[in-house]
Order: sequence, then C-alpha cells, then structure tokens
Amino acid sequence: YSLGSVTNEQGRRYELLGRVEIVLAPNESFSYSPSAPVVASPLMLDSLAKLPIGAVRVASDTSGNQVAVTADFVTKLASIKHLQQLDLWSVSLDRPAIVAIAALPSLKTLSIVESFIADDIRSSWGYDLAQAKCFRVIEHLNIHYLEPTEPVIDALAKAKHIQGLTLVDSPLSA
Repeated sequence: YSLGSVTNEQGRRYELLGRVEIVLAPNESFSYSPSAPVVASPLMLDSLAKLPIGAVRVASDTSGNQVAVTADFVTKLASIKHLQQLDLWSVSLDRPAIVAIAALPSLKTLSIVESFIADDIRSSWGYDLAQAKCFRVIEHLNIHYLEPTEPVIDALAKAKHIQGLTLVDSPLSA
C-alpha cells in the first residue's frame, strides 16, 4: 500500500511506495496527502520525518468513505517542524482531534471544509479553536459549512495575524 503522495512546488507528484529517494533544491518543501492507512496508523508518519513537509491535506475519497482524523494523527503532525498548512476536506472530527489541531504551533493556514463534527461537540467545537495556539500565528483561515460559534467569532475579531478569512454558510458570510 501507499503512504500517500507528496507534491513539490513545481507540481511534481510522487507516490510513496517502498523506498523513495528525492533530491531537493535548497528550501524546497512538499505538500503531503496521506493515504487512509497512514491516517489510521499515524506511526507510519515516522518514515517521512526527514521530508520537508510544509502542507498536509487530508481528504475523504469520492466514493463516500469518510476519513476519521484522530488526535493521534494530528499530534503526530505536530512533529513536522516545517508544517505551515493543514487542509481537512470532508473528514470526521471529534473533540480530541479539534483540541490537537488547536495545539499545532506553526500553522499559517487552516482549512476545515465540509467536514463532519461529532454530535457531542457540534455546537461547541469552536470554543477549543478559540483557545488555540495556532490563532496567534494563523494568517489564512477557511471554514466552510461549519457554523462558527461565538468563541470562534470573538477569537477571529482578536486575531492580529489573519490576512485572509473565508467563511461559507456561516452567520458572518451573509
């Protein structure tokens, strides 16, 4: 099975099967799309520790198999020292995962799009993000089809570094 794929800044895509050797230009980084087995078993990320990964995009497949992003997976992402962008597309999130996302220290871009938030936190998920370390440095925030709660809206109002904000289907998007 595949560990996923990486894409360099020139758009070259590499599927991670078996042993892969990639020669990089200085300061080049990759965007990483993990495979479902890696999301389910985050220890597999250890084999990618030496790659300069600047962005991670987790997306459910188009056949309706929704990927569950766990706190273990997000915590493992925190060990990627160059990680600046996290894109979550149509994934399932629970409170531990949201808390782990909120603790990521170096994110400049966070996108949560068309994702499923567990029922027990559906109305309060934004409180954990509002307390986030990432809100101190985040520059671009995309929240699509998740109605932000008052704590999120208050945190957005106080966030000094946000340069781009996209809210779709929210009280502020009208």
